[in-house]
Amino acid sequence: MSRRGNGLTADSYVPLADLTPQLADAMLTALSEAGIAAYAAPAPGETGGYLDVRLPEEPTDRLYADASAKEAAEKILGQRLPELREDYVASRGEDEIFAEIIASFDQPADDDETPWPAEENIEESLEDSAGERALTARVVKPASADDDEHYIPPPGSRCSAGRSIC
Repeated sequence: MSRRGNGLTADSYVPLADLTPQLADAMLTALSEAGIAAYAAPAPGETGGYLDVRLPEEPTDRLYADASAKEAAEKILGQRLPELREDYVASRGEDEIFAEIIASFDQPADDDETPWPAEENIEESLEDSAGERALTARVVKPASADDDEHYIPPPGSRCSAGRSIC
């Protein structure tokens, strides 16, 4: 287990919060400045009914603090965490933000809301200026079972010189 401490020790520890590793490190520093022993370790996943372990969606650390100073640690956490989160969001790079966007594609939408402006909905954009629905159609040719029907390039073209890809 990769455990990171703030250099102070205690007889017993209690869990405070689950945080991203960057926020956990910042909180370790804040608790150290207050003289409160703390450490962070990767958060364990949730155990399901069949003893299956479900890991968090993103890397998460569980922050532990000295049990005898739990109230003081919770107070520091409540005071410092909002400003640390703002700094964390501001310091993230474009690659991290892009990775989060890509990861969110697999997540279901909340309450069937569309994450785009209403004017970009297809149903609304098919109406003409008079408010009537414009008819659009696309003809799709059924697939042919004949292998004889395929493109044959004209003689003298670049594709007719025995190349398989044109």
